[in-house]
Amino acid sequence: MRKKDSMEEILARSFIELAQKKPIEKITIKEITDGAGVIRSTFYNHFVDKYELIEWIVKDRLLGSVDVLIENGMIKEAIIVAGRNILHDKEFYKNAVKLGGQNSFESIVEKSIADTFLEFFFRNPNAHNARNVWITPDRIAGYFAHALTYIFMMWINTGMTVSPEDMAEIYTYIEDKSLLETVREMGVDPTIQGQEIVVTEI
Repeated sequence: MRKKDSMEEILARSFIELAQKKPIEKITIKEITDGAGVIRSTFYNHFVDKYELIEWIVKDRLLGSVDVLIENGMIKEAIIVAGRNILHDKEFYKNAVKLGGQNSFESIVEKSIADTFLEFFFRNPNAHNARNVWITPDRIAGYFAHALTYIFMMWINTGMTVSPEDMAEIYTYIEDKSLLETVREMGVDPTIQGQEIVVTEI
């Protein structure tokens, strides 16, 4: 027997269909509930507004299937699966990235990824770096969430012309190298006022 869809999933499906046809800013709660075949109050029993619904979509449909991979540190594989999830609802994400302002799609994705990292990597909220007290779980999760969000946003904005596998390779390539290594491999010899940059170990 097929598992019955949750009300969140029904509302999300209606919203995704609408977002493929018109700007997200112009979608009303009534349109979402009409498409889901429910009344407006049902929406508010589950979400505060459509931006919270977008966050649910990102966490459940985009990141929900990569939980086990992230928990096991398989970030490259998680990027591939997330990329395939984006391709499944390609037109929705192409329109979603246009959402700016206070509730921008970029900020929603970044927060959702950071929350996911915190959930799986930092179950102890008091975890800290013994050598540097500035390095906290929030900052580490935020740093990597920002980098991954940038990769996803650029990929969507450039038409998703490379495969999720290639996108994952690009991310791991950048993450595994220093800035100077990456720049030099592009055929550039970094200099400041004619002097080569010298990097010394501290």
